[in-house]
Amino acid sequence: MLMIVTIIGFMASGKSSVGRIVADMSDYNFIDLDLYIEGQEGKAIRTIFEQKGEEYFRNLEHHYLKELVGTHKRLILPLGGGTPCFERNWKLISQTTSIYLEKSNDALFQRLVTRKAKRPLIAQLSDESLKQLIEGKIEVRAPFYKRATHIINAEQSKKATARQIVAITNLASLHSTV
Repeated sequence: MLMIVTIIGFMASGKSSVGRIVADMSDYNFIDLDLYIEGQEGKAIRTIFEQKGEEYFRNLEHHYLKELVGTHKRLILPLGGGTPCFERNWKLISQTTSIYLEKSNDALFQRLVTRKAKRPLIAQLSDESLKQLIEGKIEVRAPFYKRATHIINAEQSKKATARQIVAITNLASLHSTV
């Protein structure tokens, strides 16, 4: 069975790292949407936001999501945390098997607090502000995330999460090392 598997969730939920493991386990291709956009545009997403604004970025994001969903098969495609929060993107995501990597707000905080320096959008936030940001964004985004074909508790190891994705999407039948 050939398909596209989109992986959605909040930043630091493990979308990219779990996605890479799933791709390796299943012999599927792997493209991270954010990295794809950066490669196509020759600029970091942070720079695109700063120079052109969020609306411009969201239009790019939709364009490249549409391109990838329309032209690929056998693809593991982690999306940016905000990508699923737009109806026009959901029309595309609904053509895929979507997986929501769900983590508690506390687990997200624990992952993000140690990685603030690597994430410009949160680098200057106090710990309390980071907690508030996570709570507020999850409250808004969770209804979108929960539309996913499958919801997986991602508080287990990345490899265990990847194995669960492979099993529920029947990708295991395509590769004998799973």
